[in-house]
Amino acid sequence: MLLPERMYKVIVIMPKDYTGRFLFEIQKAGIAQVEDVHKFLKDISPGTPLEYFKEISSYELTLSRIIDTFEKYVKRPSGIMELIKPHPPKKFRTRRLSLNDIIKECREYVPKILSKVEALDQDIKGLMDEIEGIKNTISVIEGVPFEDIDFKYLGIREYSVSVIVRVGNVEPFKEHASKYNASYVIRGVERGKETIYYALIITERESWDRLLEESPPGLINVIHIPEDAEGFKSEYLETLRARIGDLREKINEKKDEIIKLYHENEEKLKILYDEVRNEKARRMIPSRSGESLYTRTLAFWVPERSLDRFKEIVNSITEGKAVIGIEEAEIGEDAPILLKNPRWAKPFEFLTRLFSPPKYGKVDPTIIIGPIFAIYYGIMLGDFLYGFLVFLLGVLLMRGMGKYSRNIYDFGFLMAASGFTSMATGAIQGSYFGDTFQRFLGVGVPMIYDPFSDPMKLLILSLYIGLFQLNLGMVLSSYQLLREGRVKEFICDRLSWFILQPAGAVLILNFLFGKEFSPIVMKLAYVGVLVGLLLIFIEHKGLGFFEITGFIGEWLSYTRILALDLATSGTAMTINIIVGLLVSATPFLIPVAVIMWFGGHLINAVLQNLGSFVHSLRLQYVEFFGKFYESGGMEFRPFSEIRQFTIIEGEE
Repeated sequence: MLLPERMYKVIVIMPKDYTGRFLFEIQKAGIAQVEDVHKFLKDISPGTPLEYFKEISSYELTLSRIIDTFEKYVKRPSGIMELIKPHPPKKFRTRRLSLNDIIKECREYVPKILSKVEALDQDIKGLMDEIEGIKNTISVIEGVPFEDIDFKYLGIREYSVSVIVRVGNVEPFKEHASKYNASYVIRGVERGKETIYYALIITERESWDRLLEESPPGLINVIHIPEDAEGFKSEYLETLRARIGDLREKINEKKDEIIKLYHENEEKLKILYDEVRNEKARRMIPSRSGESLYTRTLAFWVPERSLDRFKEIVNSITEGKAVIGIEEAEIGEDAPILLKNPRWAKPFEFLTRLFSPPKYGKVDPTIIIGPIFAIYYGIMLGDFLYGFLVFLLGVLLMRGMGKYSRNIYDFGFLMAASGFTSMATGAIQGSYFGDTFQRFLGVGVPMIYDPFSDPMKLLILSLYIGLFQLNLGMVLSSYQLLREGRVKEFICDRLSWFILQPAGAVLILNFLFGKEFSPIVMKLAYVGVLVGLLLIFIEHKGLGFFEITGFIGEWLSYTRILALDLATSGTAMTINIIVGLLVSATPFLIPVAVIMWFGGHLINAVLQNLGSFVHSLRLQYVEFFGKFYESGGMEFRPFSEIRQFTIIEGEE
């Protein structure tokens, strides 16, 4: 429970003919992680993928592209209700297809559906590009200050030119145009503090070509008007907008076609995609194996719970003709991690993974940090109704998206547990949106402890909690050190603290608080302090002083439990005081006061929940983990079927 599942390195040597059937059964069972055989055996010839691997891979990419193309045209439900009460993912029941069935289906079906969907998709893209072009034209024409010109007379023809240009500088333009006997009309448009000038130029084709060629950079910029333009500016703009409407109707028609095609083919596409993806995974595995003329060598990581089942599959498929080599992974080895916790603690693995899984053979703190995180969170938040909102959110997530996402379920469970402890703390402290009931309704609420009248009790409790968790971390570290035979490090770096703390506590109580102890206890305390300090400085040498001050800093860090609890209650009380002042000033401010009360408590709830979450995590990840935790493990990823869209008949 405090350690991950034991892992075993397994080497299987079998006749090549059994490879396909064996991989099929192992993938279906999902009990072993495939490893590169060369990680375990150095001098072995590399294997190659099974037949049809490249073709199957190609079909996987094509099917994925087809599904993605279809999916972008399908409207999906969204919004907060989809998070709370989501639509279940669509699954199709099917049977497993043989390799021959998969190849046949792909060769006959995929090219046909691909051509249809790509044609419709390209049509839609073309229509959308056309709309964007028209929008750009509208944007340009809207800025042109020539409302009294029929656009059908504009254009560059064989012998004459009639164009609109944007003028960079008016006087140089006039001088330049006069050189080529060009007729023009200049008009300005005010845009903010700047005036933009446009000119209508009418001239001969030959003069225009020379004028344009010899024009200084930036002097004129030709406004491109489509050749089919006609009518005055307002009329032409109306024509363009009508054309956009027509194009959108065509797009909707094409989208209806592609959605209809999708509904007709969705089941077949997704069934085939899942089958192709799993077949591709099986056919790729031999490339990570070793092979000879007649045999194949495969390597796996297998957890202890699945070892017997794995051997049973090997012997059954190969008819006892395989050789199996098994070796347990060593502590600290680069083996995958499979966390092993009781069912109630499984959701708390979210916290461990959020930081990083432990290395193989090292302590898994999930069953410790899960409940402790929820308790710290609850004390820091410390309000019944704030906690109820968190609890409600957690339950909604668990019963909503949590049904289909393990991560969301685990996060929801964590929030529900934290909200529950906050409700308990709020009930003890009599805090319900601060002192709302007492101040505004005159209702007395039960209160066991008031942190404002006697904060020292909570401060002392916070320090006791910190001392307990820091020592628990050192106990776990001692367990790891002794398990690995690192006795010197245990004595100097851990036993030293177990001696120093009680001895130091006796001296502090005696000298600072006048607590009397017997002479023998005082002598043992002096010896304990000297021995503890000596061991620490032997291990850390000149840095021993910082080791001591660091421990004190970590211990005092737990006072944030008190600080955040007072911050929540104090801010809630301040909101209520301000609202009370508004209400007492004049009845006309009551609506404002109600809005301020609701908004203030909503903001306070969000901010204090965020603070409680972050600081509760900090006490786990920084103070507690710093005493023992060795992170950096890689999670166990079994070679198994991935069925995104399908369920096999007779299986769940």
